[in-house]
Amino acid sequence: MTTEKNEKLKTGLIVFLVLLSVFQIGIHWSKQSQGLPFNFLSEIFASNGELPTIDVEILKERYFRPEAVIVSIGKNFWKLNEMDERYNKIWEDIRDNYLPVILKKKADAVLPKERWPEIAASRGLKIDFLVNWPGNVVGWFEETSSGDSRSFEGIKSIVIVPEDNVNQTINTVYIYDEKQVCQYQVNIEKDYLPKNYYARLADELTENDIPRQSLLSSYPGFVTDIDIFVPGEEGYNYSSIEVSIP
Repeated sequence: MTTEKNEKLKTGLIVFLVLLSVFQIGIHWSKQSQGLPFNFLSEIFASNGELPTIDVEILKERYFRPEAVIVSIGKNFWKLNEMDERYNKIWEDIRDNYLPVILKKKADAVLPKERWPEIAASRGLKIDFLVNWPGNVVGWFEETSSGDSRSFEGIKSIVIVPEDNVNQTINTVYIYDEKQVCQYQVNIEKDYLPKNYYARLADELTENDIPRQSLLSSYPGFVTDIDIFVPGEEGYNYSSIEVSIP
């Protein structure tokens, strides 16, 4: 009986954390003039006082999605949104293949958060979320029980750097929770995207003449703690003007 009560309490706490995360996302959406997800929340609580039934897959599909998938090489970046097929292809690979593995193992290395800017600027791929998703909630989404093995408290960003391991069957993944950086070496199984897909992504975008972007902080005189992307040099089109002083 005690075990049953503990399980109910645990489930209740997880549901509370999920809803709290959804509210956090809603606040960010509100700032971007998209509004809070009231339609979704009303569906949850429109149960006539009964315990709400939550479809984890629907919740995960609607809300546990990156704000952007960013491909980087040097000071050049490509920011992919949900309209780009690469966005969905990459996110499905990370969500369905990498995260379940990472949630079950300890990090191969834990690095100070000061290393994050250097890692995020590596040639590779970065996944950014609007909020720092709590690790327990991510585990619930992935239907994974991590126990004491998980090394991070949450997930704000994920970076994959293929060049950090020469082995073609292993990808190096970094998880950033705003307090530290956890490094993982993940074996690439047959249902994963090939490592070469990630390694060549920047080259593919360049060959297809996809406009690149730069970080505003890379320009002299601009200092910011957040990533603000602006068009790269080829994206600017200045008109010549003449100025005369009487």
